[in-house]
Amino acid sequence: MTALRNCPGHTGLTSIDHEPRYTLWHATGAHRAFILGEVLGAALVAAAAFVSRTHRRSSERRRARAARAVLARLDNHTLRDLGLHRSELFCSDLFVVRNIPAENR
Repeated sequence: MTALRNCPGHTGLTSIDHEPRYTLWHATGAHRAFILGEVLGAALVAAAAFVSRTHRRSSERRRARAARAVLARLDNHTLRDLGLHRSELFCSDLFVVRNIPAENR
């Protein structure tokens, strides 16, 4: 700085020298905050989707377990009328309830 002050034509306005650096520093901070917000927003969306999927699968398993319990209380003749055998009650493919409309559940 002393070398600049001794130069002919130097006005002594050193803040002008720092203004472009400060503007760049401020812009990078704003960009960093924007990117962080985008990343956190995407993480929240992914977490919400995970919780939603987990809840849906849990309720599907709960409904399948309830259906198995109801069918297990039936006698063999009634199961045969339904087209089922008692050994099929614990088959996981039998109780896929994902695509059943809500009014038929």
